[in-house]
Formats: sequence, structure tokens, C-alpha cells
Amino acid sequence: MTSSVYGQNHQSHCLPAASQQAFVNSLMDCRNCAYVFARVFQTAAFVSGATCVALSFAVSPIWAFGIIPALVVGIFAQCIFKKTQPALQNSILPPPLTSQQFVPVQASVIPGQPLALPNFGANCWLNACMQCILNVPALYQKAKEIPAFSRFIDDYQRVQSTLQSYNGTLSVQGICDFLSTQAQFQRFGDSPYGQLDAAKFFEWFFNNHPLYYFVKTWGNRLPRTTSDEPLISLPLWPRTQEGVQQRFNSFFDHMTAERERLRLQFFSLPDVLVVNLKRYYQIGDQEMQITDPVEGIERTLKLNSQAVLTGESADYRCVAFLVHTGSFQSGHYIAYIWKEGRWWCCNDALIYAVSDQEARQQMRNCYLFFATRK
Repeated sequence: MTSSVYGQNHQSHCLPAASQQAFVNSLMDCRNCAYVFARVFQTAAFVSGATCVALSFAVSPIWAFGIIPALVVGIFAQCIFKKTQPALQNSILPPPLTSQQFVPVQASVIPGQPLALPNFGANCWLNACMQCILNVPALYQKAKEIPAFSRFIDDYQRVQSTLQSYNGTLSVQGICDFLSTQAQFQRFGDSPYGQLDAAKFFEWFFNNHPLYYFVKTWGNRLPRTTSDEPLISLPLWPRTQEGVQQRFNSFFDHMTAERERLRLQFFSLPDVLVVNLKRYYQIGDQEMQITDPVEGIERTLKLNSQAVLTGESADYRCVAFLVHTGSFQSGHYIAYIWKEGRWWCCNDALIYAVSDQEARQQMRNCYLFFATRK
């Protein structure tokens, strides 16, 4: 089986089938070898350290100095292990990287398929966000209203029409330059040239270009108020069994911290739902990260009639989602998008098709979820 893989330095946007398989195999070999290497050295460091401790008691205290090189080797092995193990758990590259996980893709160019975007430092978050924006029509239209985004979109579409000449040089640098002039990022000291929270970016995006408005009802009080919410934020807690659909329903009708009922309603059915599964919290000086996979997540969300003033209901189907691995200060973003009848993994300059099964597995780790009305 083959996969469609495009790199930054490829002269054509679609590799021959044999080259695709060779590239996938090289990724498999490199990561698996690194993982085995780290495990072997971790074991060696532990055994040698334990041996030195035992000998220092049984033979001579001078053997205790042998713990130092064992500790150095152990730290080195742990660094390599951390680089490979998160990928195996959270799938920066799908684990284990076997050819069976890739769906067949013809060697010919598929119209509309996503393009590779280079990472020039720490802009994986923006690469992933732009892949989602380009794939969701309602977000695409909003982005076209911003000149810097519009220029990038025009370039992206121009390159898509001439795929044979693409060498992976299309960049989000111009958007970063624009974001650096925005007051919100300047005020909080966030640099778009470094690692940035994708949810914070979309909050800025929708605050400046509202996607939809809500009617808010507090208890039984009148009058109602109206507001725009940048994201539908669903809090996550460790080891919870509550499904995403249940959390989604609670967003529109729940009790506040002040023990007052709050109901939210759309004026009419929206074209798209943007859902943030909140995995990061700042409580005082403490940072909390929820890494648990979300149980019961489905590709379809149902918007009930109680959440719409007109009394309409609709099903929404996921067409894109973001996965983040790492901590508050660092990490990596990957976008998964549904395009041309298949799922694509957009990992900066690496683009390849994945099976429905793999996409559903990754969806359990998603941070942002984009669904359009059926």
C-alpha cells in the first residue's frame, strides 16, 4: 500500500508510489531504532547503576563513583525516549508507523489535496490552524476578509493549480508578521513567531470576525442578552466518563459557578461549530494538563432544537481537528482534515493520507474540533 507524502524539498508535489513507500519505511526504521536504542541504554544504565551500588557496599566504596557515568547514560537515554515515546502515545507520527495504516493513494495528483507548509522555527501551530481554515468554508470566508490571510490563501490556491512546480516554499511568515502587529498578542507578550496556543489564536480570529451570536438567558430573568462567543469551550477533567455529546449539550444549558442556570441559544442554525476541548488550565501558579483521550467522541455532533431560537436541529460532521502534544510552553500541533473523501494528516511539511480508523483514534486526543452542518 502507498501513502501520499510531500516534503519541503520535493520538486513535485506527488512522489512515485515506490518513493512514497521508501519514505514511509525510512520513517518507520528511524523512529523504531531510536526507541529501541533508548530502551537498551535505559536498561544498561539501570543495571550498571544497581551493580555499582551493590559493589560499593560489598567490596569497596570507590565503586559508588560508577553511578555517575550510569546516571549520565540514563539521562541521555531518557532524552531520546521522550522524543520517541510521545509520538508513540499521541501519534505525532501514527504509531507504530506501519504501511498498513496508510490508505491507498494514486500516484496522480488529487485535486484540492493539502499542501506542505514548512516550519521555520515554532510555527507548527499556525501551519495546523491554516490547514483547518482552508478546509472549512465558513472559516475560509472569514479569513479572506483579512488582507494578510487573503494573500496567503491566494498563493495557496495558485500553487494548488500548478502542483508540479511546488517545492514546499509556501510559508505563513506573512501572517506571522501581521499577527505581531495586533494589540492582543502585544498586550500579553505572545509572539506569533514562537509557540502559541491555537485556541488563543482562534479566540482572536473570532473576536475580530464573529462567526455566530448567542442569546443568553440567566435563570428566568428578562431581558435576555446577546453576545458572541469565539469558541464552544468544553472543559475536560481527568478520568471522566462523560462523553463529548453530553458535554456539548451542557454548554447550552448549565449551572454557573454562582449556582445560576445559564442557557445559550443560537439565533439560527450555524454553518460550522468550532469546539475547544480544554486540556490546559492555569489555576493560580499551578498548570494542569489533561492528556486523557476523550472517550465516546464521534465524528458527528447533534445540535438540539433547544439550543436554537428557531427550534431547528441539525447534525454536524467533523471535517478537521487539531491535536497538540506537549506542555504549556512547548509542544507540537498537527492538523487532520477531511478532503476529497479521505483523511489527511498535515504535519508541517509532511502530508499523508490516513485511514478512517487512524483518524478516529487521533480524534480522541483532539484539542480543537471543526464540524460543518450536514
